[in-house]
Amino acid sequence: MKKFLGIMVLGFLLAGCATNTDGTFSMGVKGSAPWHATAGHQELLSYYLESDVDEICHTWKQLEDYNRDMRVRNRKAMKEALISKKIDPLFCMKLSS
Repeated sequence: MKKFLGIMVLGFLLAGCATNTDGTFSMGVKGSAPWHATAGHQELLSYYLESDVDEICHTWKQLEDYNRDMRVRNRKAMKEALISKKIDPLFCMKLSS
């Protein structure tokens, strides 16, 4: 019974992973906090390029609650996405709280 339960838990954990374009895996479902923490730069950039500017700025604000590494990696990708959209890369930072 314990083996079966262990296999079920492992299955749920693996089902909750996102497959990246390079074949690697990121924890969590695309867009979730664990995914933002473990996704590579290209995955983050692709995600933010698909997002609207208001969604990017909403995520920018949410990242203040997370650790520095996660915040910096995500905000670099956000800035690149904003530049691609021909918007000031610091637009989200300049918005009033």
